[in-house]
Parts: sequence; structure tokens; C-alpha cells
Amino acid sequence: MNEKQLGEAIFNEPNLGTRLTLIVDVGRNNYTSLIPKLDTLARDESYVVRIHALRALILFMTSKPHLPLAFALLADDPESSVRIEAASCLGMMAMMVPETAPDIAKRLSAALRTESSGTVKNAIYGGIFQMLRRDMSKLPRHLADSDVDWELIAGLESGSLLQATPKKR
Repeated sequence: MNEKQLGEAIFNEPNLGTRLTLIVDVGRNNYTSLIPKLDTLARDESYVVRIHALRALILFMTSKPHLPLAFALLADDPESSVRIEAASCLGMMAMMVPETAPDIAKRLSAALRTESSGTVKNAIYGGIFQMLRRDMSKLPRHLADSDVDWELIAGLESGSLLQATPKKR
């Protein structure tokens, strides 16, 4: 399937599973001409389509212009699965593209403070661990506020932690 056909298929493919695979393929193949279509899909009514479009834009294409979209999905999407994916994608983006880390750190920290879902909060903390290249095995399975290293979060919010070399915990 060529790029033009793929651009049509991500909207018209009747099988949802195939459509989701095609959306991710756009990102994996770095078809930058299809970014506007992915941008549209990241606002789709289907939360699984939003997740896959976000993955394609942030994880595979590392599209810095789409960080505000990822931040909005993290903060405001009604579906917790989308907020979870946004947290994970942002953590990975900060690790892969270090100049994005300060802004991502502030957004993840703010989201950690305001998120009401424990599952999403856990994913946000996981995104922070990814960003800092922390040992993911140290991430609590069920995060309680008492499990959060609030000094770490304060360091991220102030920017001081990103100046230091990340250490394993």
C-alpha cells in the first residue's frame, strides 16, 4: 500500500483492528505528509483511534508540534485509557527528545497532582520514571499519594532535577 492509499485507508478501512494497525504504520513509516490526517484522528470519537493516532504522532514520529495535543489529551480526555497512553507517550518522548523534557516534566507533574483516577495517576508516575530512565520495577503497582516521591516531583516542577544526571532508584 503506498502512502496515498494508506492515507485513505486510515479513514475508510471498515475493520477497526486493521485500521488501527494502519494508523500506527503511518507513524512507523514516518509518512509526514499524513500528519494532518493523524492530527484529525487524534480527535476521533473512538478512544482507541485517538490512542493509536497519538502513538503514531508522539511515539513513532516524535512530532514536537503535537505536544500540546498530547498535553490536552492527558489533562482533558474523558477516557482514562487515552490519558494513560498520553502519559506513557510523553514519558517516552522526553526520553527520546531531551529538549522536550522540561515542558513534559512540568505537565506530567501537574497532571499527577490533579488526576483523580488511581490507574491514570500510576501511568503518569510511570511516564515520569520513563523520562528519567528510572528503574520501572520500583514503580508501585497501585500508586497511593504516600508512594509518590514528592521531592522528585518538586525537582521536576522547578527544573532543577533535569539539570542533574538521572540516577537509578
